[in-house]
Amino acid sequence: MNTFDEYIAILKNATGAKTIKELAKILDINYRTLTTWQTRGEIPAKKKIEIFTKLGIRMDKMIGAVAIGSQNIAINGDNNALNHQNDITNTPKFKEFLELFTKYGNDATLDYFIKKLKALKEILEN
Repeated sequence: MNTFDEYIAILKNATGAKTIKELAKILDINYRTLTTWQTRGEIPAKKKIEIFTKLGIRMDKMIGAVAIGSQNIAINGDNNALNHQNDITNTPKFKEFLELFTKYGNDATLDYFIKKLKALKEILEN
């Protein structure tokens, strides 16, 4: 998942804002609200969706993942993807993932994927 600073960079780029204060004005968000989010280190999910949708920014920029079709998920990253299908355990991609994870993975690797999937779940269910 992106950090607050990454979201702000995306939003500044999309709006042409140079500062957070300028960004708050462009987005019609109280500057104190934006600095509160900064202190907390996150933008509330519903507000994130509202802002990014208003600016026409793709969902994958918000969460680092892309939802593709019914019951399919692809996670963007460093040229890696994991697709969820009805029986994912028999797919070549999953087998490759499992083999690589067994050999090189650890809890941090799992935490990364769990965090991405939870972020996707939060956005899609709220």
